[in-house]
Amino acid sequence: MQIKRIFPLLLIVLFSGLVQAQKPARTTIKGVLQDTTHEVIPFATMMLLNPADSALVNYTSSNVKGEFTFSNVKNSAYLFKVSHMSYLPLQKLIQPSSTALNDLNIVVMKPISQMLMEVVIRAAKAPLRIKGDTVEYDATTFKVAPGSTVEDLLRRLPGIDVDADGNISTQGKDVKRMYLELKAEFKKGSFGKISVAAGNEQRWAGRGNYNRFNDKTQFSVIGYANNINQTGVNWEDYGEFKGNNSFNEFDNGDFGFNSSGRNMYYFSSIDSPVNNYDGKGLTKNYGGGTNFNYDHKKTKFNASYFYNQTQLDFLQQSNRQTFLDANSSFTKNDTLQNSDFRSSHSIATRVEQEFDSANKLIVKANIRFSNNNNTTINN
Repeated sequence: MQIKRIFPLLLIVLFSGLVQAQKPARTTIKGVLQDTTHEVIPFATMMLLNPADSALVNYTSSNVKGEFTFSNVKNSAYLFKVSHMSYLPLQKLIQPSSTALNDLNIVVMKPISQMLMEVVIRAAKAPLRIKGDTVEYDATTFKVAPGSTVEDLLRRLPGIDVDADGNISTQGKDVKRMYLELKAEFKKGSFGKISVAAGNEQRWAGRGNYNRFNDKTQFSVIGYANNINQTGVNWEDYGEFKGNNSFNEFDNGDFGFNSSGRNMYYFSSIDSPVNNYDGKGLTKNYGGGTNFNYDHKKTKFNASYFYNQTQLDFLQQSNRQTFLDANSSFTKNDTLQNSDFRSSHSIATRVEQEFDSANKLIVKANIRFSNNNNTTINN
């Protein structure tokens, strides 16, 4: 009698275990967004949140037909959240799916009255918004440790990948432009860094910079010294010193404060503050400079000074033996010794005054003093 009771129970346990094992590890969640009048809702923002802590897992937006898809996501429970400026925010719990396709069918949103618009938008603060091909993140919803860098924050944003070299991409494509808006109370402060190194063969290097800024001005200094063939500073250090966009291809007067694309300004090889070592010889290098930017209302001003020097020593020896026949030969010994000293002073200033939306005055001045002494001995 007891065997008959246990046997059905075993079947139930085995059957439930089999159903559980058949659930796919990943699934695709899809649906169509409509309002209460059955009109489709395009360009709404959809998010999948972790039910435990409301952390953002994935996001997408509805197309012109109101359709949306989360492709190949982990098959687990999600808090599904939808936001649109003309409708009440929608939030529902999605359970794990027993199939590879979790079809939510029609998802209905209720229109919002104009009177409640501002109240609801403020209360329904979302971690991101999608506007065309632009994704806006609310940085306050992504927690990072005190003192973290912007790169640390970017690594927390869903859909954003930052590699070891600091390159930023999303969904396999490089991010062309990124804007960071600071609150007024954070548009002032100072930062700096210094690094020193020493090694065998009496090799050493050191460099550092310091920046101080507020909402109107930026002041920075930079310096370096080494004997490891770094004849100048790298682009990253020079960007912090000069302003990341103050040496653009286009003369748009952003003075390092705005975002205008990649750095495309190339300096001459003699007095460039950027490293231009060609791989020949051993060099000792020293350099430093200061930079000041002012940007307030319709007036912009920049002044900078940079000095750098390089002492290059090059020694090349070659020994060659030529056999004429079995009993005779001749040898040739060549020695090339080169000593090259280069130094330069670079001064630049620029003033821009805007009179109205159609007229502005720009005055620029650049002064460079260069010195080059070269001695070559060939034996």
